[in-house]
Amino acid sequence: MPPKGTKQGQLTLENFVLDEVGRIVACPQGQAPVWTSVNEIKLAVRFAPRSCQACPSMHICPGAVSSQAQKDARWQYTHARVAQRQRRLAEQELAFIAQYRWRAGIEATMSRLKHQMHLAHLRVRGIAAVGYTVFLRALDLNIWRVAAYQRG
Repeated sequence: MPPKGTKQGQLTLENFVLDEVGRIVACPQGQAPVWTSVNEIKLAVRFAPRSCQACPSMHICPGAVSSQAQKDARWQYTHARVAQRQRRLAEQELAFIAQYRWRAGIEATMSRLKHQMHLAHLRVRGIAAVGYTVFLRALDLNIWRVAAYQRG
């Protein structure tokens, strides 16, 4: 799933520059924070209000939008969110995409076998009977796909 705020056009943690601990080092416009805090539960960062008011991205920045009444633009996030950011950025690399394409190709087939061909709850027992049933249902799915291909 995309990060929260992406669909609304807001900046997310993926847009900011972080250090190895997970603290924000710079915003997407290159401004450094004036204050950072790290504890066991959450991380927080504050930007200078003058730099945020002059920023062209102020209307989509989560720190600036949520803190218009405050003296500083403050943004809080968790360690889990930092780990999620690292995973999402790793998923955009070409090596991950090349490796994942094989899994993405089979996921749809396995889902259709489970739900459309009703392999989730078989009414047979024994390895031979289950294997035979799965073989016939996979054959049935392939017939469905060939018929759909021929139709158009």
